[in-house]
Amino acid sequence: DAAVELDSVDSDAMLDDKDNNVVDIDDVDGNVAPSTFWSRMFGKFSYVALPAPSKREEPCPCPEDSASLPSQVVFAWIDGLVWQGFKKPLELIDLPALAKGDGAADGATQLLHHWNNSSRITQRPVIKLLIALCRVYGKRYMASGLLEFVSCASLMANPWILRFLLESNEQESNMVWLWIVCLALSYAVNITFTNAFIFAILRVGLRIKGALTCMLFQKTLRMTTTARRDHTSGSILNVVSNDTDKLKDACIYYHSIWSAPFMITIAFALLFYNMGIAAFAGVVVIVCLMPLNMLVAYFTGFAREHQLTYTDARVHATSEALQGMRLIKFFCWECYFKDNIEKMRGKELRWMALSLVCLLCNMLLNESVPILVSVACFTAYVFMYGSSGLTPAMVFSSLSAMDSIIFAMMDL
Repeated sequence: DAAVELDSVDSDAMLDDKDNNVVDIDDVDGNVAPSTFWSRMFGKFSYVALPAPSKREEPCPCPEDSASLPSQVVFAWIDGLVWQGFKKPLELIDLPALAKGDGAADGATQLLHHWNNSSRITQRPVIKLLIALCRVYGKRYMASGLLEFVSCASLMANPWILRFLLESNEQESNMVWLWIVCLALSYAVNITFTNAFIFAILRVGLRIKGALTCMLFQKTLRMTTTARRDHTSGSILNVVSNDTDKLKDACIYYHSIWSAPFMITIAFALLFYNMGIAAFAGVVVIVCLMPLNMLVAYFTGFAREHQLTYTDARVHATSEALQGMRLIKFFCWECYFKDNIEKMRGKELRWMALSLVCLLCNMLLNESVPILVSVACFTAYVFMYGSSGLTPAMVFSSLSAMDSIIFAMMDL
């Protein structure tokens, strides 16, 4: 829907940086704040001095642009703003400028350029929008996929390292300390790359949403009277608020198309290594639950579609009531319009409640998958091989692998 609303518009943005004095983390009055833990640990982090709000004519540069690599890894470049918020409530003038490339006008200009160029390939709006988004944000999005791969690989390495650790402990081997260090490093790598992936992918999503919102608002200012008859204010608001937000959220879930099967495959490889054929009992459980999960997802989408329909109608009726308030007051039509809007709101809330119920059912299925898989696998193992092979290394590593399945199932 957002692609249908787009057309040729002009936009540009400029960002002028002044007085880029790089100092330590400062407070509101310009005094040097006490050294933080991260600055003592990694040395001085680059941070742009924040002058007093009364002396500032324009927002100071974004501290992330001049931050060092360790500062970006642990997000220490935000400490200055946090310190200001600790001193006093933050105001709009206290916030630094956006980072380079985060401005909505910058993204809209690039997206518009590739949108117009994609007309040579196809005239379908959805395909044109997809091509433009890939050309503008494709490289950054693929780079975030590398972060997700390292995060998933380190997460799925934990059950294997745990098994080798417990086996070395049972054998009283000197390799125990090595596996302990590997386990700690694995968790550290997983946390670091997971945070970096979330930050990178959310930034891409916000850039997409900002660029599309900018283009859509400029398009609405150029719409003809005939076009306004087909696209009401409610439908335009629905596209700007809901459809662009869906594209932002979809940036995270598109990576789940490959990351979730990757994690499930590694987890079941460990289960097969530990339990043999008994691990296929867990596969049977997941296969049996997939149709139910798909049914719940279908009803969730069905409920959200009807909810958005009534939301569009309610916003349209509210806008008409506000625009014609003088006539409504003159003819005493307040009760009629009030009842009409409340009736639409009631239908919207009923579909919203059904959508939330379906969402809760989906969460219940995802949370129950590891429990059902573990029960099925261990039950099949005991019936096939007996309980003599249930060693601590096998049991705890298998349980860790089963717990990791929940992350993949929630993404699917």
